[in-house]
Amino acid sequence: MRVGRVLLLACAAAGGPRVRREIRSVAPEIRDRVFAAFEVMRNTSRADGEARYGRAFRTYQSITVQHTYAAIDARCDQGHLSAGFFPYHRALVLAVEASVLAVDPGVEALPYWDYNVDLALPDPAASEIWSDAFFGEAAGDPDDAYMIRTGPWRDWTVDRGDLFAGPPRYDVAEKRWVNGARGNAYGYLRGLTNQNPAPRLTRRHAICGAALPWFGGGVNVSTWDACVAKPTFLEFWDCFDAGVDGPHPFGHIWLGGAWGAKDGNCAAKQLDTATAEIVAGCLVVPNCTGKALEDCVLVRDAAACARMLEPNATCQRYGGGGSRPAYAPDAACKACPECADGQFGAAGDFWDGSTSTNDPIFSVRFG
Repeated sequence: MRVGRVLLLACAAAGGPRVRREIRSVAPEIRDRVFAAFEVMRNTSRADGEARYGRAFRTYQSITVQHTYAAIDARCDQGHLSAGFFPYHRALVLAVEASVLAVDPGVEALPYWDYNVDLALPDPAASEIWSDAFFGEAAGDPDDAYMIRTGPWRDWTVDRGDLFAGPPRYDVAEKRWVNGARGNAYGYLRGLTNQNPAPRLTRRHAICGAALPWFGGGVNVSTWDACVAKPTFLEFWDCFDAGVDGPHPFGHIWLGGAWGAKDGNCAAKQLDTATAEIVAGCLVVPNCTGKALEDCVLVRDAAACARMLEPNATCQRYGGGGSRPAYAPDAACKACPECADGQFGAAGDFWDGSTSTNDPIFSVRFG
């Protein structure tokens, strides 16, 4: 696996432990150089990048595709909703760090964002983190598809194409191994549930028009303390990753938001159960290029939906662990009753369970 290769390369090249620092304590010049390295990863091909920077170089698109592959595995999500969440994301962030250091060794290590610092503020949404010098605004322009207007990634575009390069994966709908990952209904490298037509990075603090409070309304410092106090790894992970109230998912939901579903049920349509129905072929993503978001409707394949109910069906199941149902080959498939109308709407990029890496905050949040 390419991540495994990068792990070995990173360890061999490190020459000693790296010191990752909270992003506010990093010198502004170094912070800007890290952001510039992200731009190089986004705008350089794999062949050119490896020729210039070495085998540790990764395109930013390849990181996003790799994250997508975990989410759309035919058996179950391999990177989320199970104890594999932590090692998978640590390996992925290490691959990003190795690439950043290949581009600019002088930055020494990838910085991280400790949002416990922001939780302690009277108004965390007013943190300097959301300034031009750091991550840019936390909510985009409501008059322009919620695309952000400030910060180093205000012009950060989302890749577009019919098929995005990747290793072989099993396609349940086609019942065969295929290469590459398909984009959303508008051809963007976004999750299959996320029919966001915006060409650039999007953020919004609302789900179907209902405003979301900052972490203090759902997650606070005491939430972290409660998770850290858990006696076992599985209990800690379950606390950290539990629903919208967990320290991990709430940040994605608050920064991303969702909008545009006709029935108002935007939240359920962006969860893993919705992804599972698409992976199984029960819901088919159409080509909505040129259509308004409200007119983009996924097609229901009754035969594929029926196959999900068969014993030992090939479909996504829960990874198991903590409070989640245990994985079993003959367990029930994940299903999304709320998805029956096929009208999914859009999610802000950081709440996209498959491609949250499109927002570079991903790479420093998990450092």
